[in-house]
Amino acid sequence: MNNKKKICSICHIEKPLTEFYRQRFGNGKYRPTARCGKCASKSSKEYRIRNKKKVAKTTAKYQRKNRDKVRNWNRNWAKKNPDKMREMWKKYYIQNRDKIILRARKWKRDNAGKANAWARKNRIKNLEKRKNATKKWMQKHPEKAQEYNERRRCKIMNAIGDWTATEWKTLCDRYGNKCLRCHKTNVALTADHVIPLSKGGTNFIWNIQPLCLSCNSTKGIRSDDYRFDHRFDTTIIRAAS
Repeated sequence: MNNKKKICSICHIEKPLTEFYRQRFGNGKYRPTARCGKCASKSSKEYRIRNKKKVAKTTAKYQRKNRDKVRNWNRNWAKKNPDKMREMWKKYYIQNRDKIILRARKWKRDNAGKANAWARKNRIKNLEKRKNATKKWMQKHPEKAQEYNERRRCKIMNAIGDWTATEWKTLCDRYGNKCLRCHKTNVALTADHVIPLSKGGTNFIWNIQPLCLSCNSTKGIRSDDYRFDHRFDTTIIRAAS
């Protein structure tokens, strides 16, 4: 067992050699450094703070020269420290959110083929995970889910117009949050098109009436209008652009 000790040149405290870094000298032999590990780390940190630009320039130059070596080291470190890596990326994303989004959009535009291939591969790989996440989100945001589903259906049928979850909520509140056909209030409401999309109806909010799923199915493709007030307030109508 090595019980040798050495005095640190910075803190002047006698410490075991195990607390000193080992440095290789010109003769090829390794010897303990003059400063202990704690003092060396402190001095290095202070130097980096005082010389940020110089350190950044030197680091960038080294990374360009040793790109593969640096990448392999980073990958190995990330595998060994997944929790630290996750926290670092989370902090970085919060501080640089707009920059990251713009960079990602630019990359997708410039590499459309790669982006689409990666998206398809990712969807297949995480199909069940995506399904569960989507189902959970839809249960948590039913109004938004209905808005997106209607917008998708209208896009397929080439119908003009759209409405938002806020407009839908305002519309339901206006009619007392009840089905306009059966007048029940304890049922989930669906957005029914007064003039069906299959007959040329639009997807604007003024062509929507709240009906329960049963009444919506019963109405079918008829143009039955169950609204008792056709004079909509301008506050709940979003002008078509």
